[in-house]
Amino acid sequence: MAAITLISKFVSQENYISSSITVIVVCSVTAFLSITSWALLGKFLRKFATNNEFIKRFNYAMSILLVGCVASFYI
Repeated sequence: MAAITLISKFVSQENYISSSITVIVVCSVTAFLSITSWALLGKFLRKFATNNEFIKRFNYAMSILLVGCVASFYI
């Protein structure tokens, strides 16, 4: 769904190949940076994940963020 939106919004008919390559490169770099940052964050948080209190607070924080994201779709 996101790919269809990106192609229809940002790829022009005049420069189809160059616009497509630009969109592909930008999406690839964004995906790489996102995956790398999540992996590094997970590695950093693993040091603290041995504490049950930390895990409990982390799970509560993540659930609140998830509920907030879902609620924002309906606002």
